[in-house]
Amino acid sequence: MKLKSSPRRSTKWRGNRKPLLADLPRIEVIHEPSEHELTCACGCRKHAIGEEISEQLEIVPMQIRVIKHVRKVCGCRDCETAPVTADKPAQLIEKSMASPSVLAMLLTTKCVDGLPLPRFEKVLDRHGIDIPHQTLARWVIQCSEHLQPLLNLMCDRLLVERLPTGIT
Repeated sequence: MKLKSSPRRSTKWRGNRKPLLADLPRIEVIHEPSEHELTCACGCRKHAIGEEISEQLEIVPMQIRVIKHVRKVCGCRDCETAPVTADKPAQLIEKSMASPSVLAMLLTTKCVDGLPLPRFEKVLDRHGIDIPHQTLARWVIQCSEHLQPLLNLMCDRLLVERLPTGIT
């Protein structure tokens, strides 16, 4: 009579976690034992003999702030020459409240992450920002119109360059 052996369970692979990137900023929090724990049963004070270090990833949610551009207008008090106004910084979309960082985030979430604009509208709404998805769509279209010449140049450059043929 042969006994069937039970199938062996595979053991889970554990403990092969990749370390966090070395160039990420680190905040060191030192945890000291309480005074009670530092007092030995013999009455002596315990001293440090080592450290145990663990790292925890922390993500700070979106930091939202308003950049207020103040353009000074200067004029002459003695004569009536036309006043001069400081130049405003160049914008990708004129007369828009979207900064370059907002447009970069919008295009990344839309084109790279594949997030639909109504869902991105809800993300902004959770942070107290009311921008309709129609406005977001208009920003995407206007950005694409401004960036199309750059894309055309990049495509032309790729066609001119000799590509390696032995890549598999």
